[in-house]
Amino acid sequence: MCFDLTINGYPLIYIPWNLFLLIIPFFLFFSIDTLWRKRRGKALFDKFALAVITLFWLLFLPNAAYVIVDVRHLNGFCEVSQLNNCLDGSWMIMLFFTYAFLGWVALVYNIKLMHDFLASIIGKFKADIFEIIIIPLISLGVLLGLIQRWNSWDIFTAPGAVISDAIIYFYHWPYIRIFLVYSFFLYILYYGGSLMFKRKLK
Repeated sequence: MCFDLTINGYPLIYIPWNLFLLIIPFFLFFSIDTLWRKRRGKALFDKFALAVITLFWLLFLPNAAYVIVDVRHLNGFCEVSQLNNCLDGSWMIMLFFTYAFLGWVALVYNIKLMHDFLASIIGKFKADIFEIIIIPLISLGVLLGLIQRWNSWDIFTAPGAVISDAIIYFYHWPYIRIFLVYSFFLYILYYGGSLMFKRKLK
């Protein structure tokens, strides 16, 4: 079996990089949790620090869902008339499935961790509202990366352009449509994952 450094033009080096971006929200969340438990956000600096870390958590959170959409690089692979291609490259299917699965699990755990944290502070009802609101925001982040090719940190280097590209998802129908589709399926993945991993999430 021959392993290439790319899959349909997709450099495999992107996989460890995207997995690194995927775990950043975990470290940011534990920083939020630790800071809150120690200081309770009483001082002005503590409130500022919590706000900044939470902002970064939100900006990097879509990277988990973005990993899921990387399965697009299998598009057109292993068609009925391409038996040899299926044999030689079938390992790619398992690679991308596992890769996407890690993104799905990370997405569910990241949101659930923040939900439970918020529930302990502001109550379960408001934390449930947070779950409902955060999914469309993640969808928007994923689409900005997938279609407009923005990165999480570009909101600081080109805020005007990022905001301009984000607004189009709320007034131009082709963009509204894909935004609704992504939000719908991310709701399914999140709430479905929450049910499947319920015991582990407690």
